[in-house]
Amino acid sequence: MTIHTYRRNAFKVALFYAVAGSCWIIFSDLFANLLSDVPQAIAWYQMLKGLLFVLFSALLIYMLAARQMSDIVEAHKREEESEKRYRTIVENVTDALIIFADRDTVAYANPMACEMLQLPLEKVLQARPKDIFGSSFYSIYQDAWDMAQHGEALFGETSGRVGSGRTIHFEYRATPMRHDGQLHLLASFRDITERKRSAEALARSESKFRHVLENIPLIGISLDTKCQLTFANDYFLELTGYTRKEALGSDWIETFIPEDIRDTVRNVFETTMARQELGELSTFENEILTRSGSRLNVAWSNVLSRDSKDRIVEVTCMGVDLTERSRAEEALRTAKDAAEIANQVKNEFLATMSHEVRTPLNGVMGMLQLMESTALDEEQRQYIATAMISSQNLLRILSDILDISRIEANKFELADEEFELTDVVAPVVDTYSKEATIRGLDFRYEIDTHVPKILQGDPGRLRQVLFNLVGNAVKYTESGEVVLHISVPFATDSARVPVHFMISDTGIGIPDQKLAEVFDSFTQADSSYTRRFGGVGLGLTIVRRLVQMMDGSLVMDSEPGRGTDVHVNVFLKRVEDERTAPAHQPSQPQELSERPLKLLVVEDETVNRFYAVRLLQKLGHDAREAMDGEEALQLLATEHFDAVFMDIHMPKLDGVSATRSIRENTTGGFPTDIPIIAMTAYAMPGDEEEFKQAGMDDYLAKPVEAEELAAALERISERLAATAA
Repeated sequence: MTIHTYRRNAFKVALFYAVAGSCWIIFSDLFANLLSDVPQAIAWYQMLKGLLFVLFSALLIYMLAARQMSDIVEAHKREEESEKRYRTIVENVTDALIIFADRDTVAYANPMACEMLQLPLEKVLQARPKDIFGSSFYSIYQDAWDMAQHGEALFGETSGRVGSGRTIHFEYRATPMRHDGQLHLLASFRDITERKRSAEALARSESKFRHVLENIPLIGISLDTKCQLTFANDYFLELTGYTRKEALGSDWIETFIPEDIRDTVRNVFETTMARQELGELSTFENEILTRSGSRLNVAWSNVLSRDSKDRIVEVTCMGVDLTERSRAEEALRTAKDAAEIANQVKNEFLATMSHEVRTPLNGVMGMLQLMESTALDEEQRQYIATAMISSQNLLRILSDILDISRIEANKFELADEEFELTDVVAPVVDTYSKEATIRGLDFRYEIDTHVPKILQGDPGRLRQVLFNLVGNAVKYTESGEVVLHISVPFATDSARVPVHFMISDTGIGIPDQKLAEVFDSFTQADSSYTRRFGGVGLGLTIVRRLVQMMDGSLVMDSEPGRGTDVHVNVFLKRVEDERTAPAHQPSQPQELSERPLKLLVVEDETVNRFYAVRLLQKLGHDAREAMDGEEALQLLATEHFDAVFMDIHMPKLDGVSATRSIRENTTGGFPTDIPIIAMTAYAMPGDEEEFKQAGMDDYLAKPVEAEELAAALERISERLAATAA
């Protein structure tokens, strides 16, 4: 309650008292005269009137004083509570508060001020202002008093030294205030040392990373929420040809994105802003435009910057220029396509060459085999044997070329079957012992007694290795001997047996500098025009690949003029029960294998057709012939045959189409399950599988030898026996 309120209330009471007293005096006398005119009664009445007036006045004064005292006490209580409340607030605020009564006196300091100054309250109150925070702050303090004289506040940021001698950074605010009519200065302080250090550390870190970003050979840019460029490093500017002034603030999409992908990039960016997450923008690859209009292919890795409310404010993008790599990849793809085309042309050439060479070679070798079965004298037999060796050498060269093609195409797989080792070695010994005799060489074959008779692996490829190595030994030896020795170098209880093949000769030998080269494709120790020995130089390449596929090793020891020793070590699986007959032995009943079969030979080439028919007839079978697929279907529709030997490449109707017609029974009149054996010059990787998928049951590659044809007939007989059962 203010002083004015008290005065108004006091005036109202005084006015009421005056009016009431006047009315009492006037009307009480009139009333007394009306009651009595006896002087003694009037005297008593006047005395009673005075007593009542005194009592009323005392009561009124008491009520006024009591109310006044109550207001004073209540006001004092409220003032104490307010002071206590404000003191509690002041003493618990996180800022340091100091009240200066004048330029040299500290009137008050809250606990935070003592903590900040690292001094007890007594010393703070006794301290001189110039001792607080050191002399550097005292000049600011004087300025604050000067401004306070004009009712102005002073605020700012500075540093000072506290009681422990430590320098701190703080914010200050000095505000003028009056107490008991005297000017005071209220100063608040906030310790920002850690914030300052964090800011400085952040600034240093930002400067460091900005320096890295500016100098790293990567594209670095930042985009705001409107997709405008807010930062671009020197590497980006150098790549695109823009100045920093031109680039910053520009619309990223309109300036740097090619027109044909702008909508895509814009949709991705707008989706990111709408979803407030990177999504597919996390990593991104697109082309950008340079100032000159050329395109750069860039792979981006992006991160988001957010404000305190977790809203995106900026996208920072790091990019790698993939232009040169893309060009290199394109060049690589072009080279790969060219290589694939070249490889396809090579395969087509090899397939054609194989077919065109095998076809006449089949006729040559077939006629030689037919002649060999006639009555000949010794000289004629030697001529035929020599011609057969030459034909087989030509066939081996052709097979080597196809094998190296299979190996390069990763279509070369090893078989895994039981075989008798002597069956593998016998053809090699038989072939080259004859050739060695013709050349006037001694040929010796030795096998240790502890070499297992039956092993498991790929007998065909092992035979091929021996054919190549023994053939080379015979070919490159003009006098002396060739030795094939087979042994087991060490005993083992494991499931695999180490088998050692040594081929020794007394031939021309190989110089040391040529030893490593002889395993390269199309390479020989002597590659000059005057070389004495033929060959295309593929044999040892294939041998090494085959030995490696068998987990084996090949070592060659040679000396020019002395000869060569070749050591081949391979691991073959041990067969526990050697009493088991090899898988190649026929199992059909004797009477069935001896029963003549009626066979149809479908072949367009006259010599090959004649050879096949005559050979089948010599084997005791009835053979008919057809010149193409159409004629074969006509014969099958009118006659019964046990099996068909089908060529592939024929006019009118080829062998594959004819086989499908038989299997699908499109013309009718013949059994759809008749055995069909492909007898073809197609011997490239995958040919056999292709023909069997077309419906053929067996496969013979030209040139076909009598033993192979006999084996095929045994398989036919076995199948017919199983069907009959």
